[in-house]
Amino acid sequence: MLIAEVRDIPSLQALLTDHQTVNEKHAALLYQGPDDHEDILHPLREAANRVGREVERFAEVLDGYNPHRATGEAERYGMTMDLLNLYYDISSETLKGLRQKHSTNREQENDGDNSRESSLELLSTTVQDLNRWEQETQTWDLLRRLVDLRFPRPDQQRSKSRSGTNLSSPYASERELWESFLESDDLALERKTVLQWLKDTAEEAGEDINRIVTRSQQDAEREDTIAQGWLYTKQAIKNQKRIHTWNQSVDPNSADVQKIHLNQEGTQPLVTQLDPDAPNRQGRTLETNDQYYERSTWIGCYELLRRGKTASEIREWCNERAETWRAVSMLGLPFDTDEDSDDEADPASILLWRRTCYAIASRPDGGDYQKAVYGILSGDVESVEAVCKSWNDYVFVHYNALLKNQYDLYLQGLRSQVSEIKNSLRLSAFDAVAQYGDSGTAGKQLVARLRVDPQTSQQTLEPMKLLQGVLIADDFKDFIYQQGLSLSRTANIGEVSSLMPARNEQPKDDDIIEYVALNDHDGLRVLVHTLLIFRSLGMDLGGYGQEIEVENCIVAYISFLRLAGKEELIPLYSSQLSGVRKYAVLARNLIDVTDHNQRVTQIKLMRELGLDVQNFVKMQSRFLLSDHPDESKDYPAARTFKLFEDNLSFKSSKWKLRHNIQGQYGEEPERIDMLLIRSLEWYLLVDGLWSETFSVGTLLYMRFYSKWSL
Repeated sequence: MLIAEVRDIPSLQALLTDHQTVNEKHAALLYQGPDDHEDILHPLREAANRVGREVERFAEVLDGYNPHRATGEAERYGMTMDLLNLYYDISSETLKGLRQKHSTNREQENDGDNSRESSLELLSTTVQDLNRWEQETQTWDLLRRLVDLRFPRPDQQRSKSRSGTNLSSPYASERELWESFLESDDLALERKTVLQWLKDTAEEAGEDINRIVTRSQQDAEREDTIAQGWLYTKQAIKNQKRIHTWNQSVDPNSADVQKIHLNQEGTQPLVTQLDPDAPNRQGRTLETNDQYYERSTWIGCYELLRRGKTASEIREWCNERAETWRAVSMLGLPFDTDEDSDDEADPASILLWRRTCYAIASRPDGGDYQKAVYGILSGDVESVEAVCKSWNDYVFVHYNALLKNQYDLYLQGLRSQVSEIKNSLRLSAFDAVAQYGDSGTAGKQLVARLRVDPQTSQQTLEPMKLLQGVLIADDFKDFIYQQGLSLSRTANIGEVSSLMPARNEQPKDDDIIEYVALNDHDGLRVLVHTLLIFRSLGMDLGGYGQEIEVENCIVAYISFLRLAGKEELIPLYSSQLSGVRKYAVLARNLIDVTDHNQRVTQIKLMRELGLDVQNFVKMQSRFLLSDHPDESKDYPAARTFKLFEDNLSFKSSKWKLRHNIQGQYGEEPERIDMLLIRSLEWYLLVDGLWSETFSVGTLLYMRFYSKWSL
């Protein structure tokens, strides 16, 4: 009967055909004895030891807030959001610990203290681990911000806090206009959310601004004299006045001035006045040291805007350097800060200010960071891209431009007939919205562009950057399907079958896009838990037609747990699979559990998770018999075998049987025979399966005896 049942499940043979799920090398584990596994498992054991605690903590959180236990949509949503926040907390705490460790290590190296205790403390972590956890923490932070926007609570809508003010009147405040704009456009709100994430990550992970500026000022030879402006140029002007006893301002058009008022190298004329616009207005230069100082100050201003510093923080930083005018020039758009402004709004001035900043950013004679500052203020792209250093910087540039352009169009729509508005529009500004065309796909277009841009292509292929791009582009549904295809293709290299069935379809754009690899266990962990979050929130992932590919990610992660010695976590993640696949994965990944107490624990865990233990036990033997059918054509032992021979006791017959088995197979039976015996042992742990136990036992004895000629 059992043989007939096995033959009646061809779909299982297609879906579940082997024990190998990580790569071809791991497939060998199915056919080796337990003592042969250590060489293969050793690297995975090391990986598990390195990240083991985080793997366990993620599992503990999932078990405690398992959305499968929810009884309603609101409860499921709440548990899912709790999960997401706890994932962020785990990664954030891990990152904090790594930063403390590596910061302490660097300080000890600088102090000459290379104690053995310090080395041992950092033995299991590297700078790469620190960077990876930094990227992971940022990914969870981005995900929870976007989820909050894209998946509102099922029992409430996003609140609208519109004021009663007529927004088309001249008495509406800047804050009211800005909030009304965000409330009226969900895409604008999402872009603002991504922008704020980019600002926060730059601040949280970036080096101290003053340290950056100090390092860039080394060539200026100023030491701590940061509040004296153009120190060397000022001294040169004073020297000229003293030498020539000029009481009035130095006239740049004077023939004497044109001859003698030059920089220290004597190659270029110096400015004669110290107002901020003097170099551009007079067409003259600053002393070389002051040029270094000027550039370093603009670097500081750029970092202030890039990190989203508030108006008060920008003013304070500039005032420390006696550069109040810079603060004024950077605060022309109050909505860019976290501070509310109740000043009356003048849309015409806002439009004019953006265009004025764009004109400055577009000047060919400005410094790179000066142009970048005004490029951020105006929503330009080219002037800011010139100083970008990372994938995050490039995304910031484009989202900043898109959001400012959107607000520009919103203001024009409010008061398009006002003459001041029309006058402001005579000046040009960068049109990011027009550049991308379809505003709904701008994020996807940007991420695709960064994949092939030489400046960002390599960073884009990092697992966390890959996932961040998918989240920003709102393209997770397609990505997770393509990811599943990629995992299946890798798992089926050669002629090795796997729990991830091969497909004729190949991942699209495989020559450009790299997917999370089977051996990237950290990337798989983040990807799997992200998938569980989205599925719990009700995201359409393609339905039954794409279910196998989507769940390949979970299957791959379960395989890592097995090979890393985390068998107690396997039932939890197997329960997240659909249909019969959960039992197929359980059967293959728990077959090597031989300790009685561990088996009892596994059964207890399955029951707690609502899994059908009887189904698991019955399917385990079915899968093994299906994967490894008995190919014997006859029964060579049928005419010679007797259970009890004449004049021999039961003990003697038993000894003779064992003796012949060893003679046929050597010291140990084949691995598949051992696996079949183990599957029978699982039956003995579950009540209510006596009939099935005897049926399987009979099949196994027939199988063994057909090969053992006594």
